[in-house]
Amino acid sequence: MDIKGALYAVLGRRKIGIPSYQITEIRGNRQRFKCELRVPGVDYVGLGNSQGKKDAQTNAARDFATYMINQGMINASELPMLTVGSRK
Repeated sequence: MDIKGALYAVLGRRKIGIPSYQITEIRGNRQRFKCELRVPGVDYVGLGNSQGKKDAQTNAARDFATYMINQGMINASELPMLTVGSRK
């Protein structure tokens, strides 16, 4: 399971909320996308950016999951590894 699916499952099991993703295109020399992930009731916005929309979402999910773990809201064992090189 990828990080987006795992995060969705954990948030659902814990009845925290459903994540929503907002993607915007960043204008410049190269096409890039910025993604913001929000969950109702959580005052943190997960951010991600990449050259592809899907990767921007994955990066936002990873950022949000890292925040949730650091705040003690979920356990790291509930999610795939959150390493920089991980594509999950």
